[in-house]
Amino acid sequence: MPLIISIFQIIIISCFIFSIASTIRHHIGDSVKSVAFAIIIICLLGMIQFWIAFLLYPLSLLLKILFWTVGSVLFTRSLWKQEFRYEAAVPVIGLALASIVLALWTHLGTDLSQPIETARLRWTHSLPTDNILPFIFVENLRDGVIRIPMVGEWLSSDRPPLQVGLYLLLGLPIGYDMLNYQFSSISFQMFCLVGVWVLTRALEISPRYAILAMVTTFFTPFVIVNGSFVWPKLISGGILCITTALYFTPLHDRTRGDWLMGAAAGLSAAFALLGHGATSFALAAMALTALALHRFGRPNYLLAGFVAFVLMYAPWMAYQNYYDPPANRLTKWHLLGVIEIDSRTIGEAARDQLASTSMLAWIDGRLQNFSWLFLDYDNVVHKTILASEHVAAGDIDAARKMLAEVRVSQFFFMASGLGVIGVFSYLVPLGLILSKTRPLALLFMISSMVWVWLMFLPGSTVIHQGSMLPQLLLISGTIVTVSVFGFWPAAGLTLAHVAVTIFQYAL
Repeated sequence: MPLIISIFQIIIISCFIFSIASTIRHHIGDSVKSVAFAIIIICLLGMIQFWIAFLLYPLSLLLKILFWTVGSVLFTRSLWKQEFRYEAAVPVIGLALASIVLALWTHLGTDLSQPIETARLRWTHSLPTDNILPFIFVENLRDGVIRIPMVGEWLSSDRPPLQVGLYLLLGLPIGYDMLNYQFSSISFQMFCLVGVWVLTRALEISPRYAILAMVTTFFTPFVIVNGSFVWPKLISGGILCITTALYFTPLHDRTRGDWLMGAAAGLSAAFALLGHGATSFALAAMALTALALHRFGRPNYLLAGFVAFVLMYAPWMAYQNYYDPPANRLTKWHLLGVIEIDSRTIGEAARDQLASTSMLAWIDGRLQNFSWLFLDYDNVVHKTILASEHVAAGDIDAARKMLAEVRVSQFFFMASGLGVIGVFSYLVPLGLILSKTRPLALLFMISSMVWVWLMFLPGSTVIHQGSMLPQLLLISGTIVTVSVFGFWPAAGLTLAHVAVTIFQYAL
């Protein structure tokens, strides 16, 4: 029964997203913008729910009842008008199926009483307990007391609150809280599939290639692990894909004077940052890419985007600085290499770190950061082949041990974590040739270099400390590029990618 209820939780979330998307599509007739707007609206409602729960938790329950009532009416209307026949239903169905498959793949046959712990240990080495932090934040809000520190050394202000708000809004109001949280949060991570679909369709390729991009994304090693280990990183990656679609595709060329589209771009950027702080690397790269491509909206577009971003993100900055300060632990960790908690400001820590680091040591650190993006890919290929040989020889234990080592590499290193698609990370400059993929290729390169440049500690450019946008850009750009050769080469690439990943994660 708990498993059935939690699967129902995933279906409910998908139905609500579909209801919003289909209602918008009914009025504007554009499936791509409708799905993008639906995700933005869900995030907006989630953040409203978070702030209401922070101010007065019982009042948030009334908002939840109102949303569920309106959502149920909209869903009934969508079914009545047969909106499921339109393309806007495709990414939402994909989200639902992927969430259910990943949830069952991760938890079926395990002890459902500790789903968060199961996800922490399921796929690779023993991961930290970060996946429970949003759940603890939710419990603090329900109790009416934000504990300082919230748990261990972590403050509530250390991690942005989007996943907290989404769960408060969309989580089932009955029993099995931890299991429902885990399953619903898997759905939130699968926003990355919707984001990839929006991005590829905004690049004006056939819908079937967008489906291939979603399938390829789901069966990518870093998505499997980070999709079930629900620290809120893939949420931000998916929303950043929507931001990219709104600003770096032909969709922007048609709407660069529309203040509403500008506001949508600003809101999506804010929600990505409210999902995870590493988004800041990607947003800096987007600004540099826009400058490099001379890609600007008209003044009303830019003003609407800026105002929307500030209005949405400023309350969280106030919370960090005044309610639960100082909230600079992760900034000092990533940008300055200060892991231990201390009372120094960012400026003081920067002065001390730079004074104690020579220029040659700093340059060497950037080179190490760059190499870590592509480290160990050949070793992963070699070990995967050896594991297949062990399976052919009937030595399953040896194959399982070999693949466990593969999964550890795929957790840390970008190219390795992309599976078969990772080989294209070495060919990204070729993406500059096609006009469709040129912005994506340039954004991939600039976002990777911003990450390499800003991460202070040598060798710290590991997947879980980045925005995850570069990987999603690479998947989308690869499918779009291969589509030039026709559907079957693209489908063959996806099939090979899926087959290898299933083999790597089946034992």
